[in-house]
Amino acid sequence: MTNIIQPRRSSPLLPRRLHLAVLALAALAPTLACDAPDVAAHDDAPDLADDADDADADSERTTRIDALVDGEIRVHGTPIADLTLPRGPRLVFIDLAAPDEPPAIGVYEHVPTGHVGTENFSELVGAAPLELFRAATTADVSVPPRLQATASADLADAAAPRARGWLIPAVADALLPRSTCTNSEFMDVVESFGYHDMGTPTFRLDEDPATSVFFEPWIYNFYPQMAVSNAYTYILGNDPGSLWSNIDGYYTRVAVCDLGSHPQTCGVGGCVSHPGPTVNIAFRDDDNEPFSFETVVNHDFSGTGFSKWHWFTGSNWDWRTRIEIAEEGDLFDIGHAVQVD
Repeated sequence: MTNIIQPRRSSPLLPRRLHLAVLALAALAPTLACDAPDVAAHDDAPDLADDADDADADSERTTRIDALVDGEIRVHGTPIADLTLPRGPRLVFIDLAAPDEPPAIGVYEHVPTGHVGTENFSELVGAAPLELFRAATTADVSVPPRLQATASADLADAAAPRARGWLIPAVADALLPRSTCTNSEFMDVVESFGYHDMGTPTFRLDEDPATSVFFEPWIYNFYPQMAVSNAYTYILGNDPGSLWSNIDGYYTRVAVCDLGSHPQTCGVGGCVSHPGPTVNIAFRDDDNEPFSFETVVNHDFSGTGFSKWHWFTGSNWDWRTRIEIAEEGDLFDIGHAVQVD
């Protein structure tokens, strides 16, 4: 299914506290369970000796959160194209710049378990948004003007490296990956982007929120349902999420390898079915606007699979990835890599 979206500007802000930690994450997955860790480079891991005291102190932390429909990918900013390939990924192209500014386009990719992602094809690892769009659409689909404006000189004509739409039959014919939650394969994919600045890539593998030192108990208040859920949030240092400042290339990957129960929660305004886990990607540009972070994508996982966000069309931006409404029995692989030119 191809949905080309006419440019429009919208930038609703989710309430968030300003993060001062400079840390990282990302991850992958289509499969139902992760391997035992091969190698896991944990940056700024919490002090295990203080873990029990910290859990008690933080058990009353609370966040007001908008309820998502189970499986919803809520896009903020300006989505300019939304593509779903049969047996393949969903690709959402999002422009973060104002209409009178040069494009700043990133791509959010979601691959459910049993589907094939773009990174199964070596020529698409680290590909520019325009290359991905050309690969995933046939010649009768017009390239959105903002996306075409990003073309380099050799792509400005009709001469693309491969025929338009080649990815569609390639995905249909491809062998499924052995396991995208296999730690060695997960790490290899993140490494393949070649981003190695600021001590990255970093990995957190096989993380169950109930036992992981990277997750803490959290209370979520859902609006407008006025429902409450006691779950876990991914936390580094003293603040939720993984934050990187003043970077030029950002690759974050989260794999949901298994899901716990995620029970329905109800309030006076209604019920929220299967809340979470959610992955939230947010940014602040080189002028530190907005002052607090602005959400790009908020994704509620209804099943196992992986998602990734890749962006490299600006300079000195701040990026944050959060995992929220996680439950006991969920299992995450998280990997993250950044580039500083």
